[in-house]
Amino acid sequence: METPDKINHFLSSILQEGTPDETAALLLREFRVEDIAEIFDQLDDDQVMRLYTRFSPEVKGELLTYAGPGLIPVLISVLDDNYSDEEIAEILSDVSDDDVTDILLEFPKEKRESILDFFSSQDRRDIKNLIVYPEDSAGGIMTTDFFSVRDTLNVRDVKQQLKNTEDIESLLYIYILDQHNRLEGVCSLHDILLAFDEEKINQVMTTEVIYVNCFEDQETVAKVVEKYDLFAVPVTDDKMHLLGIITADDIIDVIREEHTEDLYKTVGTVEDELYTKNVFRVARLRLPWLITTFFGSMLSAAILSAFNRTLQEIIILTSFVPVITAMGGNIGSQTATIVVRGLAVGYINIGKLKSTVLREIGVASVMGLVVGLIVSAIAILWHGQPLLGLILGLSMISAIIVASLIGSFAPFLFEKMSIDPAIAAGPLVTTANDATGIVIYLGLATLLLQWLH
Repeated sequence: METPDKINHFLSSILQEGTPDETAALLLREFRVEDIAEIFDQLDDDQVMRLYTRFSPEVKGELLTYAGPGLIPVLISVLDDNYSDEEIAEILSDVSDDDVTDILLEFPKEKRESILDFFSSQDRRDIKNLIVYPEDSAGGIMTTDFFSVRDTLNVRDVKQQLKNTEDIESLLYIYILDQHNRLEGVCSLHDILLAFDEEKINQVMTTEVIYVNCFEDQETVAKVVEKYDLFAVPVTDDKMHLLGIITADDIIDVIREEHTEDLYKTVGTVEDELYTKNVFRVARLRLPWLITTFFGSMLSAAILSAFNRTLQEIIILTSFVPVITAMGGNIGSQTATIVVRGLAVGYINIGKLKSTVLREIGVASVMGLVVGLIVSAIAILWHGQPLLGLILGLSMISAIIVASLIGSFAPFLFEKMSIDPAIAAGPLVTTANDATGIVIYLGLATLLLQWLH
């Protein structure tokens, strides 16, 4: 793996000096293809085009495989503008079927069909079978490059087939099928090497196969692989026919993608904006949550207006409103983020709702008591009013507990409604906590107004 310093030094001192041919040759000599893809991410579109066209078809295909989300559209545009459909098919010929499928989906349908015409009939059939699955499903990320044998073979026959096998993405597992191509068992290379040649493969295999359905969500697949420490997991249809496998490198991509997606949702936006240069498109992506927050803030303003008489009589109350809302919003976001992450990794589920909520209430009570005592002491020392300190302390404790309750319940509620719980850690919960904090604080102050002067 090349260090960022080395890559940056290359960009600053060499990239701009030589011809595209010389620079492309130097890139291949100095860096791996994965590093070149990272370098391309730092170049402008014109530089990418001039360099990309200088590589061999094989390297062009590898670069498409390792390119990040922001680079893929640029490379697709280069291919579309500078290469015929037959040349594009040649570039993709050495790329695995699952990656080819992802790349072809970037092209318009008619262009995609035209490129597929230049693939072999078998590859074309495999790719078309993959395209029908949703992008974020097990079928959408699986590869059809796997090693399988009939259950009637002996170990010697399997070893011979292994020796004659080429271009298989993962040979860590051997999948055993019955006469109807249904998944019957699995064994590892280690099992094969230790077995006697005369043994039947169905005597060596294990029938307790961990598998996923082709329409299973990719996040669920990642949890299965993580739970059972697999290097690859087979993908089947409803009748247990083996369709493909999902390898660990694809699972790593899924975990990173899901984590990134959740991270963006917590701030009310999507990953697309990172790679979007059009300011109007970025603004359109951010506006929905901004408008939601705006109306939430207007609700808080309306609540403040409703307590206008209380605020007019005791002006000093106004100075502590930001303290109450900030602490409630902070605690609510913390709680929601922890619960959302627990749901994502499978540590928390609906069965643990009660214990999770009770735990968060306990934590919130301790934090509320500490912060409440601090703010009470400050109010008393600052303004010399013990009752104000009492109101602030009680309001702080109550606001923090309520915020924790909202932060705990919201992710469970969203999941029950089949809405991504990640949005529970975003502006929606923060705004709700602001409003409830103000109601608690000024409501309590209004009740005790006659003694507060």
